Amino acid sequence: MKNYLTIDIGNTRSKYAVFQGSEIVETNIFDPFKGDIADVFVRHPEIDKAIISSVSGKIDEVSARLEMPFEVLTSETKLPFTFIRNGIGSDRLALAAAAYSIAPDQNVLVIDIGTCITYDLITADHHLYCGPISPGLRLRYLSMNEHTSALPLMRVEEAETPLVCTSTEECLHSGVIRSVEYELKGFIGDFTDKIGNMQVFITGGDNIFFEKRLKNCNFARPNFLFEGLRFILEYGEDN
Repeated sequence: MKNYLTIDIGNTRSKYAVFQGSEIVETNIFDPFKGDIADVFVRHPEIDKAIISSVSGKIDEVSARLEMPFEVLTSETKLPFTFIRNGIGSDRLALAAAAYSIAPDQNVLVIDIGTCITYDLITADHHLYCGPISPGLRLRYLSMNEHTSALPLMRVEEAETPLVCTSTEECLHSGVIRSVEYELKGFIGDFTDKIGNMQVFITGGDNIFFEKRLKNCNFARPNFLFEGLRFILEYGEDN
């Protein structure tokens, strides 16, 4: 049984998860500019290998504190699917790998609802097609606040979304949540029309706001990206 450290350096925070085999035994956030990631090795000296996924740099700062072999996830990493686009984000590769590990011979659409919303299609013949990118919930709230003089900055939260609103706050919540809902349904419909039957995995920190609004979708576990990173390490060792 192998033990892995998986690291995700995102746009808003950095996280890690320690795997013993396929089980996560520790996960937390950390500061890439401090030495707290090194403390993980004190608690888990059995770790065999590490992998870093980053969409915001800081790789050198983190890797300097790793005390074992590690790899950085890039488009050159050995993966179970092919793709033609250069510069694809490592987070999208990790999420695609996680979905592939669950449904390796099926058409799969992966939607990540985070800072931005991304759409990626993995086909049954093992090819990854990168889809659109649009603003996430927080960016939509922030944009309306920063580019107007009167609209307040709202935080992302579960809220009523009526078509007829009784306050500015209600108007903002309804506009943001409903616009993303309609966008998701529209893209899922478009992809279905194009390729036929497929599984849909919805992940990201804000996917929880759409569980009751979307049908026939798989709402991924919070550690879905980490599971993809673990799968990539295992795939590289076996192939």
